[in-house]
Amino acid sequence: MGNHGESRFANWNPDTVINGVRYDGTIPWQVPDFIFGFLFYWDTDLMGWPLASALRQAADDLPPVSGFPVQPGRNLEIYGYDVLRIDEFNHKSDWP
Repeated sequence: MGNHGESRFANWNPDTVINGVRYDGTIPWQVPDFIFGFLFYWDTDLMGWPLASALRQAADDLPPVSGFPVQPGRNLEIYGYDVLRIDEFNHKSDWP
């Protein structure tokens, strides 16, 4: 799985300095929530969905992030076995 195109993980806000540390953006809650959602759907003990389904559902569960040209998880592309489960290996012999 890889990122196809440009993705953002933080809002581009004006620089803010707090206690001498410069912050140039904030990470919206939807970014880590996408990761947690994906793991929830893909993990065998919880749901055990195939890879492509888990990615799509985790992205579909999120409301839009204002200012993001592409929403979290939408630029991910699977190269290989898209029905891979968390306890399987990505062997070419397993591909449909």
